[in-house]
Amino acid sequence: MRSLVRAFCAVCAGALVFGAWADVVTVSGTVTDSVTGNPISGAEVTARPGMGIGGGLTTYRDTTAANGQYSITIPNDTSTTLRVSANATGYQQN
Repeated sequence: MRSLVRAFCAVCAGALVFGAWADVVTVSGTVTDSVTGNPISGAEVTARPGMGIGGGLTTYRDTTAANGQYSITIPNDTSTTLRVSANATGYQQN
């Protein structure tokens, strides 16, 4: 089973820093195959806040486009941490 690489860390960090003054925060990036580097189409990407937004009970989702890109917009809560993950058929998380 192949592994996923989630290229969202830098984008996520920037969104959280600059989003501190906004009502919403956008987390975006590209899901790629860790071996080939090719984008993965149709992967489900989820962002789940820690304790804060919705008490950590709300999960926000997007499905990657043909180029592997996703974008998830969530309400801003500067006191929370986001857990972002991706799942795709035939792949395991790494």
